Amino acid sequence: VTREGELLPFFQTELKVGGDGEEDKIFFIWPTTIVHKIDQHSPLYHISAKDMLRERFEIIVMLE
Repeated sequence: VTREGELLPFFQTELKVGGDGEEDKIFFIWPTTIVHKIDQHSPLYHISAKDMLRERFEIIVMLE
């Protein structure tokens, strides 16, 4: 709950990502492109392009 009293739902899931090729490992030379393929296994599969433009959400990238 924010200071203004707004309840922000929290949902976390892992997205499978890769480089712009089909390799499993990414060699980070900046800038680089990270890709998430939206297919039937993606948590974004059932979200339309219109919904993505309308809804508020974040995709946070963590590098370990």
